[in-house]
Amino acid sequence: MRPTALVLAITASSVAAIDLTQKTLALSGPEAVVGHERSVGYVVAGIGATVVWAAAIVLVGSLPIAFAGGIAVGGAIGNLSSLLLFPSFRGVPDPLVVGRLAFNLGDVAVVIGLCLVVSTTIVVAVQNHARLREPVRVRS
Repeated sequence: MRPTALVLAITASSVAAIDLTQKTLALSGPEAVVGHERSVGYVVAGIGATVVWAAAIVLVGSLPIAFAGGIAVGGAIGNLSSLLLFPSFRGVPDPLVVGRLAFNLGDVAVVIGLCLVVSTTIVVAVQNHARLREPVRVRS
């Protein structure tokens, strides 16, 4: 297994576990939990995008980008998994409510992870600017 794949997998599984733990605790508590429903098409598209995103990050071969991507992928996995793990709840649980905005740790992880991927990618590109015009070779 590539080191980038390992970093992405460990980070994503850790973030997803934290997200699902938060949702489980919220759903087992006495207070009502807000949620948002998702269609089957949305779920299928989400799974496809997550798999493509993870594969692209692994192919880049950068450990910092793999870590940042793992945060985003973990949030997505947490949200998609919650649809299967909590079938009695309609949609994805959003136990965090601020005013009229409801969200969960998976949502936060996706946003933070994407911001980190973009900023880390820019740093890697600046550090390796001479290599940006080289042809892409996929390592096996």
